[in-house]
Amino acid sequence: MSTPLFVWTDAHGTGRNVFAIFRRTFTLKTVPKAALLHLFADTRYRLRVNGAVASYGPARFTPKAPEFDSVDLAPFLKKGRNVVVVEANSKGASSFESLPSIGGFIAWGAIGAGSGRVDFQTPGNWKARRAEAWLSESPPFSFAQGPTEIVDLRQVPPDWFNGADGDAAWQAPVVLAKQDSWGPMRGRSIPLLTRTIRTPERILLAAELDASEMRVGFMVNNARPPLGGNRVRVCYATHIFAPSEHDATLGAFWGPHYLNGVALKAERAPGQGNRENFTLQLKQGWNFLYGEPEILEEGWGVLLGLPADRGLIFAASPDQNATETCLHSGAISRDELEARRKAIPKSVQELFELPGGAQWTHVARGQRLPLPAREAGWDRAGAKLALDPYAVSDVRIPAGKDATLVFDFAGEYIGHALLDIDAPTGTVFDVVNDERLRADGMLNIFETNWAINSADRFVSRGGAEQLEGFHPRGGRYLQVTVRGATGPVTLKRVAIRQTAYPLHVDGAFTSSDPLFNWIYQTGIPTLQACMEDSYTDCPWRERGCYLGDALAELHATRAVTSDLALMRRCLWLWAKAQTDNGQMQDVAPSYHWTALPDYTLIWVIALRDFWSVTGDKALAAELWPSMEPLFASSLWKEEASGLWNADGLSVFCDWGATAATKKGESGPLNAFRYHALNCAAELAGVLGKTKEAAAYKKEAARVRKAFQSLWDAEHERFAATRAAGALVTDGAIHSNILALLFGLASPAQHASALKFVLVETETNHALKPGHAETYFFYYLLNLLYGAGKVREAERAIRNNYGLMRSGGAWTLWEVFDGHGSLCHAWSGAPLQVFIERTLGVRPAKPGKPDELIIAPQFADVAWARGSAPHRKGSIHVDWRIDAGQLQLYISLPKGVKATVVPPRDFAQTAQMTVVTRKT
Repeated sequence: MSTPLFVWTDAHGTGRNVFAIFRRTFTLKTVPKAALLHLFADTRYRLRVNGAVASYGPARFTPKAPEFDSVDLAPFLKKGRNVVVVEANSKGASSFESLPSIGGFIAWGAIGAGSGRVDFQTPGNWKARRAEAWLSESPPFSFAQGPTEIVDLRQVPPDWFNGADGDAAWQAPVVLAKQDSWGPMRGRSIPLLTRTIRTPERILLAAELDASEMRVGFMVNNARPPLGGNRVRVCYATHIFAPSEHDATLGAFWGPHYLNGVALKAERAPGQGNRENFTLQLKQGWNFLYGEPEILEEGWGVLLGLPADRGLIFAASPDQNATETCLHSGAISRDELEARRKAIPKSVQELFELPGGAQWTHVARGQRLPLPAREAGWDRAGAKLALDPYAVSDVRIPAGKDATLVFDFAGEYIGHALLDIDAPTGTVFDVVNDERLRADGMLNIFETNWAINSADRFVSRGGAEQLEGFHPRGGRYLQVTVRGATGPVTLKRVAIRQTAYPLHVDGAFTSSDPLFNWIYQTGIPTLQACMEDSYTDCPWRERGCYLGDALAELHATRAVTSDLALMRRCLWLWAKAQTDNGQMQDVAPSYHWTALPDYTLIWVIALRDFWSVTGDKALAAELWPSMEPLFASSLWKEEASGLWNADGLSVFCDWGATAATKKGESGPLNAFRYHALNCAAELAGVLGKTKEAAAYKKEAARVRKAFQSLWDAEHERFAATRAAGALVTDGAIHSNILALLFGLASPAQHASALKFVLVETETNHALKPGHAETYFFYYLLNLLYGAGKVREAERAIRNNYGLMRSGGAWTLWEVFDGHGSLCHAWSGAPLQVFIERTLGVRPAKPGKPDELIIAPQFADVAWARGSAPHRKGSIHVDWRIDAGQLQLYISLPKGVKATVVPPRDFAQTAQMTVVTRKT
């Protein structure tokens, strides 16, 4: 048997946001019981079998270490003719989910044998074609997720998927010239994601679109980086005809903008994303509008809006019958622009010559703007449609109406928008994902971040069809805006194909504290939405596999399930994405090359913790080669004190940390350094690397001694950092949390440093500068419970997580004030402590998962019961205080040993009843 080869529609696989379609048709006399297709595509694929979506993939990867998927086609096959279609998308654009690579597809596998054998090996009998229906230069969905999906389905006929068009218009796949663009492949290390259908609970808004504004605009691609570090701009020009002299409001994106050569003053436009309003003093007749907006993304859109009822006209030339609305340049560096443009143009004749002989691009009138997110941010709801809000299927929009509908899924989703529609050909469907609503009921797009273009666009073929988004998106609400329909439109069904890690929940927790119960129950869907082919920080904005996030997510996951395969894969993924200078990508794989050095150190800590709770030495041994270059990274800069200096680095620490904490001889950075060295020494010992273990222990001891130079004797606590030779005392809570948790404080320092943390924690909910945010509660809570400050730990949880509950949270937020993502799994630290501390089930020894201690810790909790997940079966615990006695009931699976440690207040045997049984 020959070796399968990587193929594409050309020999090089280059380009931005390229879609290639591969098809294999065959005939079966009988349907097999199993039919495995093994496949991989760079960057992403959708697999359809006889029209049904059978899989999405592959799991995110580094080109040097890809993983292939194995999909059983049997459930989708039929007797007779079958059609297997793989739609592959090569991003070729900045993303926090992939590394730079080229497009490529490879497959193998077979059905049957002999003359009836169906072989899936590439190139083989596959057919291929380049799909031009997707806009290659579409704006990025966010700064992290790559291009949006803007697709004209009129150019993707159904016959491509049912094979009725025959093979004449298809080509043979082209074998890629560089077969070594990918390293050796291994089979997928985690299960395929779910494909469950989730429907909305109700329609929150159904309204016509307000038509009081006319708009023109365009998009420009910034394919080249800023020259010499200069910012990049795009220049545009248009004429505005006014039938009379009057003032009018121009809506526009960030400028500068000039009317008749005079700079315009911007005013905020609340509730309309990324928009500013400008008062135009229009003279009768023609006015000249010119602007030089800065380009901030690969695909940057410029949108202009004027009142539609004033008789105003946009025109590229001063002609009321002009067929073009405006003209614009390409991307141009600010220095080059200022060198060419001697003065602000006051007419089209004064426009300067573009570099390289390029021509000004003219925008045709009536051209559909390729800016669904920009338009959605500016849209306003008009007259309400008379619809039953709980009738979420067969929703009918009257003919001639541009309308918008907002569907509420009553919780966070992650998956693919799925619309069954019946609409005239050419009808535009803009699908927006978000977590926030505006006052008028539409989605508050761009509210939390200007760089989130969270809208995809589908242009319908006509008639009854199904639209399904190619890329997974997250949020709570789904807004469907219908534009340009020439007849009635019916939304037969609106749903999400949920594609998440198949989380099996075998943990449970409930107690006398309703808020604790709410946190645990809310934490489960938070985790689920942030578990895909890797852990992700959030399902909506970024979907990035961040190192610091995943450490907290690992321990939160342990409170919910015994399946830790996802964390195993993440640790492996970071190691395969390690940069040449030894640093770990803070989010991997990604185009984000500026490492967060504290996250690099957290990789060592996470690897140690994974071994500690699973006993998995094999992973530590496989990934050990990443350890030496990590600590030897050229980015580390040691001062005479022995501490690393964070100047010039991008230390993250925590959203609540002050900027000073991240500079100079940073306390948090060096605390992570110390703990990472100890973790490396521990792993080296486990792996029998005695020489390395001794070296890392010695280095840790040296750092511990150096860390003492951060002790602030005047305030009796550790400083945040040392900068310019002076201790920085403000914002020191993070330094002290880590110093105490990791054992950097001497016995004499411990009490005062802990007192400082307790005082700061008591007022943490005030969200003052230098507070501990949701992510750092992972470290804070482990410190407080470990120090026996149980009442203070419980109070910290109530004071801070209570903000989320009172704020209407459906999942745990990124930050306590709800400003960022509204679903962020790094906030799940309470889940861990509820199981390990309140229930009291935690490992007795590192690397010995079958040896436990059961030691409930509580202050203002009167009872708790639940299940601690374990690979051999859950550990069930039920305890309560009754008449001054602690009654403790324990159920252990076979093969698990547990030692009961009485709480401090119940040390006397007479005060505690323990009942233990084996299951």
